[in-house]
Amino acid sequence: MPSTFTHEHRFEPREGGSRMTDRITVGSPVFGRLAERLILVPYLRRLIAKRNAYLVAALHS
Repeated sequence: MPSTFTHEHRFEPREGGSRMTDRITVGSPVFGRLAERLILVPYLRRLIAKRNAYLVAALHS
């Protein structure tokens, strides 16, 4: 099974701007599904949230 990583941005119009949603799909033959759910997915969620917070702060400065 090959490794899989896709990261997609979805934009939705909102009043006064837009909303971006990140969609990430991962698959690793090394870690296995359980480790992905317990370790890899939470790590990626924190990473993307931190990155998004940085981008929002940069836009407002």
